[in-house]
Amino acid sequence: MEAENDRTVKARLRLIATTDLHMSMTAEPLPGAANGTAGLAGLATAIEAARCEASTASLLFDVGDTLQGNAMADYIAQLCSDQPHPIYSAFNALGYDAVTFGNHDVDFGLDIFDGFRGALSAPMVNANMTRRDGGPGWRAFEIIEKEIAPGSTVRIGVTGVLPPRVMRWNRHHLHDRAEVAPCADAVEAVLPQIRAAGADLVVVLAHCGIVPPGHPDEDEQAALAIAALPGVDVVLCGHQHRTFPGQDIPPLGDRIDPIRGTLDEKPAIMAGWNGEKIGVLDLELEKANGAWRVAGHHTGFRVAGAPDRRVVDLAAPYLEATRDRLSEPLGRTSVPLDTTLAALADSAAVRVMRAAFEAAGKAALATDTPVIAAASPFRTGGRSGPQAFTRIRAGTLTRGDVADLCPYPNRMVAISATGRDVVDWLEMAAIHFETLSATGPTRRLLQPDVPGYNFDSLSGLSYEIDATQPPRFDVGGMLLDPTARRVRNLMRDGRPVRDEERFVVVVSSYRAGGGGNYRHLPNLPLVHDDLGLMSDIVANWVSAQPEGISLPLPVWRHAPSQPVEADLRTGAPLEIGGTIPPLRPLGETVEGWRDWRVTLGRR
Repeated sequence: MEAENDRTVKARLRLIATTDLHMSMTAEPLPGAANGTAGLAGLATAIEAARCEASTASLLFDVGDTLQGNAMADYIAQLCSDQPHPIYSAFNALGYDAVTFGNHDVDFGLDIFDGFRGALSAPMVNANMTRRDGGPGWRAFEIIEKEIAPGSTVRIGVTGVLPPRVMRWNRHHLHDRAEVAPCADAVEAVLPQIRAAGADLVVVLAHCGIVPPGHPDEDEQAALAIAALPGVDVVLCGHQHRTFPGQDIPPLGDRIDPIRGTLDEKPAIMAGWNGEKIGVLDLELEKANGAWRVAGHHTGFRVAGAPDRRVVDLAAPYLEATRDRLSEPLGRTSVPLDTTLAALADSAAVRVMRAAFEAAGKAALATDTPVIAAASPFRTGGRSGPQAFTRIRAGTLTRGDVADLCPYPNRMVAISATGRDVVDWLEMAAIHFETLSATGPTRRLLQPDVPGYNFDSLSGLSYEIDATQPPRFDVGGMLLDPTARRVRNLMRDGRPVRDEERFVVVVSSYRAGGGGNYRHLPNLPLVHDDLGLMSDIVANWVSAQPEGISLPLPVWRHAPSQPVEADLRTGAPLEIGGTIPPLRPLGETVEGWRDWRVTLGRR
């Protein structure tokens, strides 16, 4: 009889992937959450269908950023951390084969994360984060043996990574408790161990996205560098909230092929976020001379189906408890808090956050140095769609409204900054806008690669933004031109801010760690390492004014050197008036986006 090693064996293996669920379990809306998907409950039906239609074996993986993302996630972390996490219980019910974790999964701290993952049946793999505090670790890799043809099995080595920048973003949780190695370096180091353990093929659950070599975010979005490693066969990507293959990622020769779905000619897939879809990667495997290899592949996606009752039932009690908590009244506002037009004028929603953060800093810090605060509009549409804006009407403010204003469990810190640092901070914020021109074709107002939550403004100051001037920094935070100046007339208490002036700035731990490519901020001295959760700070500030919040004046406005027109696509604003520049409606898309022509520099 012919030995198997002497003949060629062909088989198929289907890999099914979810990623960046961000606690989207059902279609039930919650404040601060992205809208419009059926969540894991709907994906569960698609997963089962993908399994059934596969003619041979399949494996189910998750690529991380699972535990954080909406008010229910915050409620569970704060009040139910001693219970099995419902989304991991759902993973158990659906039979995941292995998972990794992303940067947001440790947003609540390692102790809470340890408790939640203890109830997870699937192995959790990660090769680049190492515990230093003696706490429970995770497996650097897992070997999964699967029969894929009669009498033939394949041993799949699975490992995972997350962005090293998590050490800056979550410094308050991870400092002295963990360390994170560069993604590709960690995978390269563990590959010999995986092969020595008998793996025929290696799959990397890479909680990182796709950028070309030399990109300033290559350390964070390291999927291409991982795929280039000899010994890696497949990369399942995440973190970037995009779809690959598809139009979201531009091509780069044979290194990034968004049509075939390959990175460095290796099969790769990224399945969006927030429960949009599952990724389905079919591998054509061939065994010759005793060794398996990937001979071909096909990628596809499946959208959600009817909700799976198991997932719905697991989420139901937590959804009900979350809604009860969010309905609690805290105070009142006499004006709408709306981020729909936050790129045109200093939004009342952002002014509320700045005021609350500044008050918390002044209460906690005994200093004669001026205390100011940084904030940005978190919900500004973008990839989350035209409904993903904060729209809080005048009247009662509830805890749910605060969750809408502050959808992330970021903690607030205080750092020391000079006037020169503040100028660079605001210049970096001003790259939110395209470079506009009064001559030539009308341009869009906003830089598409700069999300609204990176558009910081600072309290206690006043200044103007001239978007007709070239930017000082690029989107990666790299200096383009030290003489470029979009921010003009920067004043405090009626006088110009001097370079050598000193400030204490209350800011989120994410931004203080350089999040959003504010590269100079991690170098600034830390004054206070934990002022509290931003949502708690805002809730306490609102509660302290039961008759109505006192809204500070705007700090910035558009002031181009000459009047200029630009196009803006946004959602439906609650009202237009006040300091909003002149707007002319251009139409509405079928998805619900509103298009406007805005004139800056003319009232």
